[in-house]
Formats: sequence, structure tokens, C-alpha cells
Amino acid sequence: MPEFDYTNYGPVYREIPGFAGYRVGTDGSVWSNRGIQLKQSRPKGYCKIALRKRNLFVHVIVLKVFVGPPPTPKHQSCHWNGVRNDNRPCNLRWGTVKSNHADMVRHGTQPTGEDVWNAILTEEQVVQIRERYHNGEHSSELATEFNVSPYSIINVVSGKFWKLAGGPIKAPGAIRGFRVKGYKLSSEDVRKIRDLARSGKNSSEMSRIFGASAGHIRDIVSGRKRKNG
Repeated sequence: MPEFDYTNYGPVYREIPGFAGYRVGTDGSVWSNRGIQLKQSRPKGYCKIALRKRNLFVHVIVLKVFVGPPPTPKHQSCHWNGVRNDNRPCNLRWGTVKSNHADMVRHGTQPTGEDVWNAILTEEQVVQIRERYHNGEHSSELATEFNVSPYSIINVVSGKFWKLAGGPIKAPGAIRGFRVKGYKLSSEDVRKIRDLARSGKNSSEMSRIFGASAGHIRDIVSGRKRKNG
């Protein structure tokens, strides 16, 4: 059966499953069992409604009522036009995480760089890290200075994090300590491992820094491997 086109008619109202007497309209309005239109909050631009002590997103209600349940538990509710409070059925769809993120990029609503909620570094620091790493400084030294993990430094230098920021990007195989198939620790890495061991770093910490197993790190420290660097 073809999908009904609600855009050419006035609002259509249907009962919300699990909430007898409560209705939602194709205009995104929600009504109580007494016929009173309920007030909606807008956290981060998305409309939410309180129904019997449950806070629910209006766009999810509209999708479930007028389109149907999500195809899989992993599907997300998406706005075609990127307007978060436009909850007409024609503007909503179930989409994958990947397609939802693609929408955010297309709409310009995908947070990047310093706008990401848990960002620690600034764009200026990212450029500085890439330039200093390019000039020979090690990820562990930069991690200590910028108060992040060495793994974060490697992700910044490789472009996995902060893709839009400036500074020289290193291919994974060219990154000191980045573990890829066939990658071998350099003589500089070996020297640094032994220096760190003398300063009190344990093999587990150095394993995360250099991308090698803790056992391999211990063998290097003891001299069983890489005796000559």
C-alpha cells in the first residue's frame, strides 16, 4: 500500500501507543486525553514531551505513529531538512547512524573541532602538535605537555582526530609508535623505551605509547631483544 501523503491535508491525529487517549498530530503537536495541547520543551533544538512522567522525543513519537517502528534497534530518527523542531512525517525517516551523521555534515550541524562536547585540545594546539611531531618530538613528550594520552596524540597526528584542522598529517606507517601490520620500532623508539623504563615507566604504559605488546617492551628493556637498538 503506498504511503499516505499528509502534506496536502490539514493535521491528522492518531493515538499514541501505550498512552490511551493521548494523540499526536502530523504537525508535531501532542494532545492530552482531555483534549489539551501539551507544552513541549526544546533541549538542543529537539522537541520533547512529558507523558506520564516519561520524557519522550516528539519526532520519535511521530515516526512510530505515522511511519512505523524502526527497521532495526540500531536505526535512528532523522530529519531530512536538518530542522530539529520540524516534526512533520514528511520530514522524518528512520536511518542508519552513518546516514544520520551524513545528514549532520550536509546540514552543517555536525559538531567538529572545539565544538565537540568533550574536546580537550584547541585547533591552535592541534596544529602545534602536528608541526612539532613533524619536526621530531615524540608522542609521549607531547602527551605529557598537553595533558592527553599518547594515543590521542597519534590520532591527532594521523588525522583520525581533527580532520579539518591544519598542520602536517602523517600516514600511519610513518608515525613513530603507531602499530600497523609490519611496522617495526625504530632505534629512536628503542632508546626512548629504555630511557622511560629508567625513569619509572612500566611496560603497560609504554605498550600504549609505542603500540607494541608489554612483553615485547620488557624484552627490549631487559636487552633480550634489540640489544643494539
